[in-house]
This record gives sequence, structure tokens and C-alpha cells, in this order.
Amino acid sequence: RGRATQRATARGSCADMGDRKEVNKYISPDFDPTRLPRRSGKGKKKDAALPIRLMLPIGIKCSTCGEHMRAGKKFNATKETAKGLDY
Repeated sequence: RGRATQRATARGSCADMGDRKEVNKYISPDFDPTRLPRRSGKGKKKDAALPIRLMLPIGIKCSTCGEHMRAGKKFNATKETAKGLDY
């Protein structure tokens, strides 16, 4: 019985959990968003390959080497835009 009372008290004291999240941030009256520095696209290329993660939906066998790969095997791959090809 003592533990149940302690738990209820602890839960009751955390009633203001939403107050810890700063959803509404203060913006001063003299704030001007046009004076913020612009983010540059440094490090990002338009034609850069996007890394993606694939997973096999079914078990398969390689026709070249004969290796069996079970369903759920994960692969790393890159997604690129085909240049000069129109679909």
C-alpha cells in the first residue's frame, strides 16, 4: 500500500509535463526575420546520389554464384538520377 501511494504522489507531481516542452517560444517585438543569415546549400549537390536502405521481400537464390539470401536481408544502395534518359 505504501508503494501505491508513492506512485500516485509521483504521478501527480508530474502533471505539468507539457510545460517542459517549449512549444511557444518568446519572440521579441523588435525581431526582424529578414535580418537572419541565409542558409547556403554548401555540401549539397543537386545531382548527388541519395543513400537508401533496401530489404528483400522474399528469399532468393543468386543465379551467378548460387548464394541463398533469405527474406529480410538488408542492402545499402544509392539512388541516382539517370542523365540523358527520358522515361
